[in-house]
Amino acid sequence: MTDVDGFDWFTGLASVAAPCPPALLPPHGLQSFFAAPNQAGLGAKVPRVLMHECLHAFQLAGSSWLQRLVAEEWERVLALERTGRAPSHGPLRRAFGRPAPGQTSAVRDVVECLARFWDMHIRGPDRVLAEEGFPDPDGHFAALRAERCAQGVIPYTSEEYDAAMTAGAAQDSYPRLYLKLLHDALASPAVKSLGQHDPAHNAGRATWAVNVVLPIAGFMALNTSDPVRALQLCMEAVLGDERGLRLATVAGNTEIALDQLCCWSQLVGPLSRVLAAAGLAPTASLSGPVEVEGWREHPVWRHLTQRCAALCTGLRLMLSQSPPTPDPRRPWLVPQYELMQVVLRDHAFAVFGLMGVPPFRLQLGAAFAPPVLRFSDAQLCATEAAAAAAPWPLTGPALLAAVEEARRRHRALRDADFAAKYGVAPGAFTATSA
Repeated sequence: MTDVDGFDWFTGLASVAAPCPPALLPPHGLQSFFAAPNQAGLGAKVPRVLMHECLHAFQLAGSSWLQRLVAEEWERVLALERTGRAPSHGPLRRAFGRPAPGQTSAVRDVVECLARFWDMHIRGPDRVLAEEGFPDPDGHFAALRAERCAQGVIPYTSEEYDAAMTAGAAQDSYPRLYLKLLHDALASPAVKSLGQHDPAHNAGRATWAVNVVLPIAGFMALNTSDPVRALQLCMEAVLGDERGLRLATVAGNTEIALDQLCCWSQLVGPLSRVLAAAGLAPTASLSGPVEVEGWREHPVWRHLTQRCAALCTGLRLMLSQSPPTPDPRRPWLVPQYELMQVVLRDHAFAVFGLMGVPPFRLQLGAAFAPPVLRFSDAQLCATEAAAAAAPWPLTGPALLAAVEEARRRHRALRDADFAAKYGVAPGAFTATSA
């Protein structure tokens, strides 16, 4: 059914070029995947690629910039259908793949960097390094893995994480964005201030700093009119301040998710003020740009408002549950529950900013799994991942038909774009395009 991996922002189709593991099949396969994405039986490729494409669906649900991108593109679809002529690409479509003057990154780089960021935390850098064939000729990373496994505490080291995050930097631009942030953090007043009595470990502190600040700053940036500049301003505001990383955290904690939860409330307010002062005040919305016809008339994404209501239902049910029983094998469970209560009470959007935190990931999977998941031998609808308390307003066949309608109509726009680019008659590509 598909021989490529990817997520189509404009139709809601996610593709994984591999057979569908039986464990993902209905009735509970997708729900169990979001709860335990590294479970045995899924193989090596499927969980990594599937989670990556699902993260893109989560990003769209939580980003006003990406929503406006889809609406802008669908306005072009509607104009083509009305007039027979396709307008040129809009400013958001151009900004997605092309750096603005004076910038080295495009919005796509921010989006992909954040998705890979969560890939690492969910899949684990050691697995990703092995699955992507990262060379380890002297056995250095194998020794790091053996050492931490013997300790039985740290799931992976900062060195492993950085290696996995930046693998492929020579081939693509978004790993270079992480490298730049890491370089800036290492040279920053904030990290130097933390390590003034022990500078030998500042490389690890720089990784910690980026891991705490990037998901928060990235989420806020993707809810502004200029995500690349907004991300830069947020990172500079924290790292450029000697006290920028003097943040309250859980004592003795080794789980980065707890630090991210701790720091969310401490950073969101100050960073919002930084962006507002620069004319980039974040504008997140749980309904999408409903004032734009291109969003209201989209066959699939016009249902986003209902799925956001489903997410709110799921979060209320999650927060109403009793606190977990203390478990010495998982000492982070109770503080994670307590921090989630605090964060979500004040900032419900944290679920999008910290989408890799396991309880948040589970809720996002139930509400915003890609509308259709297509494997090489099967396809699944998001209706099968939805929680019983918050089902989709469409049946599975109706949702599949909506995605196919979006694909057909957007393909016509792509054909018109190609025809205009190569100077041939409109419709010349229609018969052969996929």
